[in-house]
Amino acid sequence: MLKSIRVPTLVIHGAEDPLVPVDAGRDVAANIPGAELLIVPGMGHDIPAAAARTIADAIIAVVAKASAPRL
Repeated sequence: MLKSIRVPTLVIHGAEDPLVPVDAGRDVAANIPGAELLIVPGMGHDIPAAAARTIADAIIAVVAKASAPRL
């Protein structure tokens, strides 16, 4: 079903996630056409305050793409 997603997508994954292997995030991104993958160094399964700006900026960029006029 991932291959049927047709909207700008950002997959965010912690490089140090102890619960879900980073390869799972890579697989999800690889199966969504045009998806972007953000692997956050030092991040586990939760979002540390130090990574908040990086993650927010990446989300804003994807939202901007989704909001851009399409020709």
